[in-house]
Amino acid sequence: MRRFMVLGKVLLSLVLFMGLGGMVSSLVLGAQSSSPEWKLIIITGMSMLIPAILMFFLFERGKGWSLGFRQSHLMTRALQGIGLGILLISIGAVAIWICGGVEFQSVHTDADTWTSVLAGVGLFALVAISEEVFNRGYLQGLLEHQYGVTWGVVVSSIIFALLHGANPGIWSTPFTMINIFLIGVFFALTRVMTGGIWLPIGCHLAWNFFQGHVYGFAVSGTDTKPILSILVNGNSLVSGGSFGVEGSILTTILMILVCGICVKLYVQREHNIHLAS
Repeated sequence: MRRFMVLGKVLLSLVLFMGLGGMVSSLVLGAQSSSPEWKLIIITGMSMLIPAILMFFLFERGKGWSLGFRQSHLMTRALQGIGLGILLISIGAVAIWICGGVEFQSVHTDADTWTSVLAGVGLFALVAISEEVFNRGYLQGLLEHQYGVTWGVVVSSIIFALLHGANPGIWSTPFTMINIFLIGVFFALTRVMTGGIWLPIGCHLAWNFFQGHVYGFAVSGTDTKPILSILVNGNSLVSGGSFGVEGSILTTILMILVCGICVKLYVQREHNIHLAS
């Protein structure tokens, strides 16, 4: 019975997300054939945030787990996440460049670019907060509370990847879904290791922002107005194709290494806690 209740909550949260997103889109955007990207980002973000918070307060409040907002040194954790996100996406972007996947062509410092960059901070902050609250805060928290860390990390990361299934260019390389799953695993492990969602929020924000607005790659298939412009001229398996860094085999290698390090650190920490108890 418990298994079906948890499955029902997961499915209900997904139904609420898709239903709310569809309803708001039809009301706000109407029959417009093309809509500004910022409107779609805001609608999608709110459609994730509201169901996650609503489901938690309706069914989970007081059951011994939280969405992960409250944690000690949350600003420090968020800044650590931002630094980690910048480091990882920089390694990925430079590796793709070294291997001939892209060429960096020019630098843009005009007013329109800086306006887009500043707007991008707010939009990608909303993306990071909404996706982390929904996937790592609610879904991972629910599954981890009921079935343990492994189930929470793996299943929430599968759902995280599937939620990107309609993104532009998602099937442009064989590695897109694999990489999003691995990135989800990494974010989930940082949630477990820090006890909250602020580090993954910071990392998610920095990864997307620097990928798009600084290095000029597409962000999960979506183009931005970047400071650096690039020419994708190499093998799509290396460059990531139209999907961006997240479509590259080099990102697969990077994220496998990073996830492996996180798992090793987590296992070592748990072992030390067990010895001390």
